[in-house]
Amino acid sequence: MNQYRYKPMNSDCYDHYVKIKHCVLVKETPKAIRIRLENHPEKICVWMPKSVIRDFTGKTGWFWTKMLTDNIYKEEFRLLNKRKKIKMMEGNVNEIK
Repeated sequence: MNQYRYKPMNSDCYDHYVKIKHCVLVKETPKAIRIRLENHPEKICVWMPKSVIRDFTGKTGWFWTKMLTDNIYKEEFRLLNKRKKIKMMEGNVNEIK
């Protein structure tokens, strides 16, 4: 796969982008990347479109704030529902025994 060239950061973007210093590239597709946020307490993974990323090096990058926070909230909500579902299933198994 060809190396994707991310757009450079410029002064017009600082109000809309946030720099993430500790992230790990998990998977890359032609249009998006999946990153693991190492500073997050649960080390969650989120998908980000390449079109909203600037100066990504593999460990640091500038991400569009709105989309990053939306994706983090969605992933946290998904994990919370998953934990609740597992807890409910464990409770049902204990009642059957």
